[in-house]
Amino acid sequence: MDGGPERPAGPGERLGVVRVTRRGAVLVVGPDGRPLFEVDPDQAKAVGAMHGDRVVARRKRRRPGTVTGDLPPGRIVRVVSRANETVVGRLERLGRDEWVVPDDSRLGPRVSLHGGSLGALPGEKVVVAVSRFPGPKRVFPSGAVVERLGPAGEPDAETLAVIRSHGLRDVFPAEVLAEAVRLPREVEPADLEGRLDLTGEVVFTIDDAEARDLDDAVSISRNGKGRSWRLGVHVADVSHYVAAGSALDREAERRGTSVYLADRVLPMFPPRLSNGIASLHPGVVRLTVSVFMDIDEHGRTSAVSVHASFIRSAARLTYDAAAAFLDGGEDEDVRVAGPVGSALREMALLAETLRARRMRRGSLDFELPEENVRLDGQGRPVEVVLRRRNRATQIIEEFMVAANEAVADYLLWHGVPFIRRVHEEPFPDDLEDLREVLAPLATASRRPALHGPPTSRPSSRRPGADRRPTTSTRPCCARSPRPGTASRPCRTTPWP
Repeated sequence: MDGGPERPAGPGERLGVVRVTRRGAVLVVGPDGRPLFEVDPDQAKAVGAMHGDRVVARRKRRRPGTVTGDLPPGRIVRVVSRANETVVGRLERLGRDEWVVPDDSRLGPRVSLHGGSLGALPGEKVVVAVSRFPGPKRVFPSGAVVERLGPAGEPDAETLAVIRSHGLRDVFPAEVLAEAVRLPREVEPADLEGRLDLTGEVVFTIDDAEARDLDDAVSISRNGKGRSWRLGVHVADVSHYVAAGSALDREAERRGTSVYLADRVLPMFPPRLSNGIASLHPGVVRLTVSVFMDIDEHGRTSAVSVHASFIRSAARLTYDAAAAFLDGGEDEDVRVAGPVGSALREMALLAETLRARRMRRGSLDFELPEENVRLDGQGRPVEVVLRRRNRATQIIEEFMVAANEAVADYLLWHGVPFIRRVHEEPFPDDLEDLREVLAPLATASRRPALHGPPTSRPSSRRPGADRRPTTSTRPCCARSPRPGTASRPCRTTPWP
């Protein structure tokens, strides 16, 4: 349900999205993510605008004598489209009156029920389909319960509440599963034609012990007189099995990425694909896209080549086992031995070289531990364990940064458009939190500006010009790489 037919914004009007901050301020944010106006909360309620709604707004004159803030004042002219057709919350009852308290307080204090509650009891988590939105004569939205999630506080109910609140997809449609079932369980001989055979190379994966979808592997060798390395990063070629426009492709586009929750994973593709034929399990042939980088002793990349390939992983290493081996501990894992162990030592040397060069280029390196929530048999959290980076995680981080930069350079040289990741400007609440942290340190001599140039723009300079390095990120699969920026021009070999 929307707020009426969409009309173009008139003179002085701006299209934007309503954002309610944690402190209750109502902002209208432009398409580029920057706040445009701050709106009086009562005025927003009068026109029925809720958090996330797409609206038309215009600037409002400041009254003489009013305190000026960081943003110009504005007013919402009309709601263009609604963001909250469903609301997740806890059902409450007083006499015959029933309502739902939203989990997201930015959606208001309550949603009235007028169309039934499916027999839900007070204290249950439910999903409400909103049929009437706030307006001049209606203070609260109203609707009917369409799904019961379970008692509030129960692990499964709370997890489902998170899934429904964020609009995540936890069930694959039948047509998607049908396509996945038709996929082969093993690589077929015809699939290998025209691909680079890397089954004779020492290639292996390093990942979390709990990981099931092993989507990237690494290899290394010495070049020439041993003064440089040839690094290989091999990413599962999901695109070989997902035809453009197919049910699998459309569902992956809707999901965008895999989502990891405390007790489950919502994968972008069905497990038959993500954990099966497109997962780089050891000892089996898998299709990949490989990028090879020639890197000298100073960490400079001199050549890059990209290939459709196939590999046979020699080992499935965990971060802890690889780090224990590198630190000289008594590692009994037979997988970290022989050629794999020798390659791992070379990788550690190259990673240190790459990191040193990255630091000289001005890169930021955040030593932030990862939190892992441990659950009991009933799915209740019992402990939060901090997992700190070790030498093995640093190897993968450095190699993925190098691969991202090499692929970005490759695409730039060949004139191929690609998506760049940028960092949006922070919201006012985030800046206020930062000021509170910095104030005791006496570092914030003035209020940070809320407006300014974008933090990152697509570069119009020639490929290989000196560009700012990015933080590390691992490409999720060959069909949707997330490249960073290139450090210098490289000789590239076209991908056949």
